[in-house]
Amino acid sequence: MAGTLPSSTGQGSLSCAPTQGDSKHTTDSGATLSTISLDDQIIEELRECGSTSPAALRAKLGLQRTPCTKALNRLVAKGMLISQGSTRDRVYRLVQSSQPAAA
Repeated sequence: MAGTLPSSTGQGSLSCAPTQGDSKHTTDSGATLSTISLDDQIIEELRECGSTSPAALRAKLGLQRTPCTKALNRLVAKGMLISQGSTRDRVYRLVQSSQPAAA
């Protein structure tokens, strides 16, 4: 099912259509956007920086608090990330392949 969504950048609207493989969307100005899953974006960012706070991750990726928190919790539950610290000083990092995940 294809549809049109307003663009959050004010650059027109975003046309969404189901595709195979990499998801691509076209704005009404003709620009093509390639999307990467939020989980993959977070993992890539953590590969680059080692560890980060949720606030720094949100700022870097331009995310709202709720989707970022849900994605981080999902990755911790899958055993891909480790959460360290209490609420205000919490940081996340990737699990090393040789060590088990600890929440």
